[in-house]
Amino acid sequence: MTVRIGILISGRGSNMDAIVEHIREENAPVDVCFVASDKASAAGLETARSKGIPTATVSYKQGRAAAEAEIEKLWQEHKIDLLVLAGFMRLITGDFVSRHEGRILNIHPAMLPKFPGAHGIEDFWKSGESSSGVTVHIVDAEMDHGPILMQQEVARTPDDTIETFEAKIHAVEHQLYWRALKSYIQKLAQEAQS
Repeated sequence: MTVRIGILISGRGSNMDAIVEHIREENAPVDVCFVASDKASAAGLETARSKGIPTATVSYKQGRAAAEAEIEKLWQEHKIDLLVLAGFMRLITGDFVSRHEGRILNIHPAMLPKFPGAHGIEDFWKSGESSSGVTVHIVDAEMDHGPILMQQEVARTPDDTIETFEAKIHAVEHQLYWRALKSYIQKLAQEAQS
């Protein structure tokens, strides 16, 4: 069974790119049906197009309800099984989440429940704590909340700057998201068969 996913991004799309490359390297039964962004200028859209993946821009100019109606349309048109948020910097409403419970995943650059929000790395850095990490979780109605699928710790070393620490976080993200996604897909497949 091939699992159909859609990916939402807001910027470079480095996590999206890493997922696509893992799928290709492993010849995994996963079809990336579309990559969409809330920003037409998102560099990740060009990356997706260069890999032959259909792209779309979802406008938030008319508000969240209109934007989510566009995302819903993409979901239904492409008949996706999972929506993967990969650096998508918009909150998904509770209504949308409840319609697709257990079918939306997110990655966050901190060890949730610590340092939620748009500035997870900066907030950790200012805290002076010795380690943070990366979390992959199922999206629920609250921000950076919901059942955790996988986490991996990343230590701050004495010679780290915020830039080198951020690079370490991204390197972990690019491996962890695929591992969590693959594991979750296997779980869904087992549930479907039982």
